[in-house]
Amino acid sequence: MRLTPTNKTSLKKELGLLGSFSIGFADVGADIFLALGLIAAYAGGAMPLAILVASFVYACTGLAYAELASAIPVAGGAAAYGKRAFGNLAGFIGGWGLVLDYTIDIALFAVAATGYLTFFFPWIRESFAIVTAGLILLLVILNLFGIKESSAFNSALTVLALLVIISLLGLGFGTTFSLEKFTSYIQPISETPGWNNFLYSITLAMVTFIGIESISQAAEETKNPEKIIPKASGLAVLLVIVFALAISIMALGIATPEELKERVDNPLTAIALKLPFAEIVVPIIAFAGFIICYVSSNTGIIGVSRVAYALSKNNLITRKMRWVHPTFGTPWVTIIFFSAIALILAAFGDMYLLGELYAFGALTAYFIANVAVIKLRFAEPELNRPFKVPLNIKVSRMTDVPIISIAGAISCLAVFALVALLHEQGRILAGAWFVVGIAYYVAYTRYKEYLPEIDSFMEQTAKKKEATILFPVKLVKDEEDAIDMLENVYHQTKLPVTLLHVTQLPPTIPTTKGAQVNLTPLEQQQLNRIREKLQERNVVVRIALKNARNLANAINEFTQENDVKYVFLTKEAQTSKHAQEIEYSTDTQVITYEK
Repeated sequence: MRLTPTNKTSLKKELGLLGSFSIGFADVGADIFLALGLIAAYAGGAMPLAILVASFVYACTGLAYAELASAIPVAGGAAAYGKRAFGNLAGFIGGWGLVLDYTIDIALFAVAATGYLTFFFPWIRESFAIVTAGLILLLVILNLFGIKESSAFNSALTVLALLVIISLLGLGFGTTFSLEKFTSYIQPISETPGWNNFLYSITLAMVTFIGIESISQAAEETKNPEKIIPKASGLAVLLVIVFALAISIMALGIATPEELKERVDNPLTAIALKLPFAEIVVPIIAFAGFIICYVSSNTGIIGVSRVAYALSKNNLITRKMRWVHPTFGTPWVTIIFFSAIALILAAFGDMYLLGELYAFGALTAYFIANVAVIKLRFAEPELNRPFKVPLNIKVSRMTDVPIISIAGAISCLAVFALVALLHEQGRILAGAWFVVGIAYYVAYTRYKEYLPEIDSFMEQTAKKKEATILFPVKLVKDEEDAIDMLENVYHQTKLPVTLLHVTQLPPTIPTTKGAQVNLTPLEQQQLNRIREKLQERNVVVRIALKNARNLANAINEFTQENDVKYVFLTKEAQTSKHAQEIEYSTDTQVITYEK
């Protein structure tokens, strides 16, 4: 008999070029709707220059992500790339920074979306936190249903927002923009806004360009990621830089920095109020601002859930964070957990503080992504790279050094130093976030190390007559997908899993019942590894050892002597003969994992 579980244990491949681009543009493109007022508050007339400096970091990093995500199309972004290039700790730090970044993203842009919504419903000011929480809860429900639905929502609203931005630029430059007014702001930085304020504004301008890694987060759910991700990343980088610079220049030729600052949570309405047909244009701009900020908040949920999923999949945080919903195929635990944290952060509504924290997490991940490109060029020169960061210096036959990634790493460090130096509150809270994270990482690593070792076991180790799921170690490939499926079967049935190791004896050695079963070091290591993977997912595990002449006969004998409800096998060439023999010789239901 055969039982074929239908539970989804991995993320679905649903995204095409528009969906992938929309995730990146929605997260980054929304930032200009938010950051314009923040930057104007400190940069004044030097706002386009501050944005230009920040865009350099963004462009370098965008190219780095395009190379890495197309070559290593897995969820996790900097977490996955850091782990592959430098090991577990670097992977954890990169991922922990992104978890902070995306959690702030959910809160920050939900607050901004609510700010634009107040244009239509002024009474929202009195219930700001409640409305913001409601917007986040709606996104949580949407994301629980799947990446396809969430991406379709992103794509539709992103196309609409693009049309509004282009129309705004055309109307602004074509009717109201004053070159004389814009050039009047061109003054020595030392005089206005002053070097301290200008450097501070660069750190805020980074908010405009945070989110390019969103495309790589969904790499595991992207169709043909080798081709789509470089195209989506390049398109997002180009359009975001062009739009950010164009809007900042247009803003200074229409409104004053003070007017932008006064409307810090909906700055584009300050521009729209000065355009012809303002009574028509302002509502459209306010609605577009609401849409794009809300989509960015949605992208934050997609991002944080996939980063935490990847950290858990790489065994860097608890396995609960990688639980995938059996029906919808979404990482539901991470979606709910981190959205709840974002709800708390959004309740405070302090956009300046949220902006500071946003930059800390992103710059950490950006730095790791840039140096990972460099390291992997040396460590894995043979890695298939459908896209490579341009401008390389060849150092050997197979290895070249990406100049752009070196510049990206240095610029990330420089801006991070500015953020740490100039943002006291952000420095304290972000520092606490990383201290807590590293403490957790160390504790979790030690917990795994102190799991009990296997010395030797008798076959009586498995409790007799206890209903169980049998996992014949030699007939199951020790792969993540197989473990995922077994975990889902356990959570459906609540039956403990018995790991059965069969030592096949030659004819010269008698198979005395109850004799000690000897394990090689490699066999002990394999049993430890499988048991650890299952226990970390809260699966109850038993171990049984058995001496036998024939593998299939040993499994059939065990099912007859014990209350085995299911036998879990891998169906592939190397095991198919044994699997077929077991299926036809037992009444126990057999679950086959198709490799």
